[in-house]
Amino acid sequence: MENEKTGFFSKILKSITDFKMYPLIIKESVGRAIGYLVLLSLIIGLLGCIKPIYLTNKVIDMAVKTFESEIPYFNLSNGELTVEDEMPMVFEQGSQIIIIDTTNQIDKGILNDYYQGFILYKNSMINKQGPQYQEIKYTDLGNLEFDRDSIKAFMPKLKYIIIPIIIVFVILGAVLGKLFSSLIVSILGLIVNAISKGNLKYDGIYKIGIYSLTLPSIIKLVIKQIPIRIPFFGMMFFFAYYAIIIIYIYKAIIEVKTESL
Repeated sequence: MENEKTGFFSKILKSITDFKMYPLIIKESVGRAIGYLVLLSLIIGLLGCIKPIYLTNKVIDMAVKTFESEIPYFNLSNGELTVEDEMPMVFEQGSQIIIIDTTNQIDKGILNDYYQGFILYKNSMINKQGPQYQEIKYTDLGNLEFDRDSIKAFMPKLKYIIIPIIIVFVILGAVLGKLFSSLIVSILGLIVNAISKGNLKYDGIYKIGIYSLTLPSIIKLVIKQIPIRIPFFGMMFFFAYYAIIIIYIYKAIIEVKTESL
């Protein structure tokens, strides 16, 4: 009954600091333990959205400023592209190239030297992907019309499209990832239980494993927000992550054994 009255945030704290809680965890249902894991994952997922949302805002704001300062006025209307700048305009990087030529003087054969490329002519565009060429006339795009000003006005609105997608994928990834981790951890728990002669059933080990994920999951969340990059840190943290879990499972099993004596 004591465990049933324990609130969610108290469980987070006690699962990290109080091993006497683990004998109580054994007595609760698997569904209740999974509910704890899902709620923990949702919170971690929400907090994990902070950095990618910040970076998305920053990148889009920088893109808008670059667009304003470097892109000349252009207009696509009635199937014709006009650009107020000297022709041709060439943007090249590695095996990719984009050419804007409203004078139609550049031959598409120039794309042969690139794996991927575009040529924007006055009335059509050429798209090259590998060995494949595709020509699209602007009139084939229907009544599509836009200019520099309309694109500039639309760019900040990308935040309202990209950010919700980020939130959904990060939270969904956190929940599914933790559920999968709980299965991996339960296998580690079976090994630890056998070595320590804990005599716990699988459902008890699974529940202990779920709560043992709390501290390493919080540490992982904090580390992800830090912009510092250390060589081989990911590999080192992987081992540290599961080492913490194994220690918690072991101490929890010992606590359960001690209480049952």
